[in-house]
Amino acid sequence: MPVNLPAYPYGQDLVWLAIDASGMVSAFITAGEGPIPSSALQAAVGEPNLEEQLHDLPITCQATLLVNVPVATSYLDLAKRGFFVFDWSDIHRTSAQATGMYERVCLPERPVAASALPAYLQAVARATALQSVSFASSNRVHVHART
Repeated sequence: MPVNLPAYPYGQDLVWLAIDASGMVSAFITAGEGPIPSSALQAAVGEPNLEEQLHDLPITCQATLLVNVPVATSYLDLAKRGFFVFDWSDIHRTSAQATGMYERVCLPERPVAASALPAYLQAVARATALQSVSFASSNRVHVHART
């Protein structure tokens, strides 16, 4: 029986999670229009406090900011908890300049594996496995999604 997914939340800047081929976790920030895989859509929309839950995790490491932005607090807060952080930077570009990919904006000093997260967040992260990607070495990630 098909699952009824929520409509894409255009205009809402949401966070969704995924794991890479080695089980590391990344937080993807949509900027209100970045694609969200069907496997991550329910948690991104149905758990309005998902980002809050991530920020409630303990700080475990330092982070390296890879972009020059006026306010990087959200990126740094997530990376200091071990998450690679990718953002939908096309929001600030013309269609001719758009990459159509999420771009890595912040690196954790000590990346977190899904297995180290609380059970609920493990399930959320593991629901979207990007098996052909390594968050540690990928500057950009193309995401297939239902939008």
